[in-house]
Amino acid sequence: MGTESSACATATSSRAARLCCRSAGSTISAGEHAMKPLDTLDSVLRFKGRQVWSIAPTATVYEAIARMSEKSVGALLVLSEGRLEGIISERDYARKVILKERSSKDTPVWEIMTDRLITASPNSTVEECMRVMTENRIRHLPVVDGEKVVGIVSIGDLVNWTITARGNHRAFAGLYRRTLSRLVLRRIADVKLSSRCQETCVESPETAVTQTRWSHLVGSP
Repeated sequence: MGTESSACATATSSRAARLCCRSAGSTISAGEHAMKPLDTLDSVLRFKGRQVWSIAPTATVYEAIARMSEKSVGALLVLSEGRLEGIISERDYARKVILKERSSKDTPVWEIMTDRLITASPNSTVEECMRVMTENRIRHLPVVDGEKVVGIVSIGDLVNWTITARGNHRAFAGLYRRTLSRLVLRRIADVKLSSRCQETCVESPETAVTQTRWSHLVGSP
């Protein structure tokens, strides 16, 4: 019976993997895509959205802060005729306006924005971008494809993605083991029941019809 159990485990492993993938699809993936630290920013943007909130360089800092509050974001890209000129954040406002006792209503965005930008491409990985943001102490990273701005990610977006990816790996491994165990145990039970039925049929030829029907129900061992 040990040989039969091993054969059952081997035969059902691929089936367990398929079932596990289908069962886990709605609980451990972002849409149809399982999260991984080596995913690209394009994957992150597909999940979180590609919406870019921006402001003109000639707008006032007060207008910029008001828009950040309205959109619940910590930074705005500064765009001029669709061209990326810089980024303005709550940190810029705190350090360059409040601490210097300047008026936000009299200060234009271009005076305090960060214009020496670090950007990423849609093909940059989450891991690469987290390293760049940590080394340069920045919290927002514009995503640029050629000359076109296609999105923006924050350090929070990337941390959440990575945490979810690690949780997904553990959840998938546990679900796979549980699914495989259930399938193996079910198969072993079927083999035992089928064997008992066949023994009964050998002892009582009158039950040959029962054997035939049972074989149709449980299949060959």
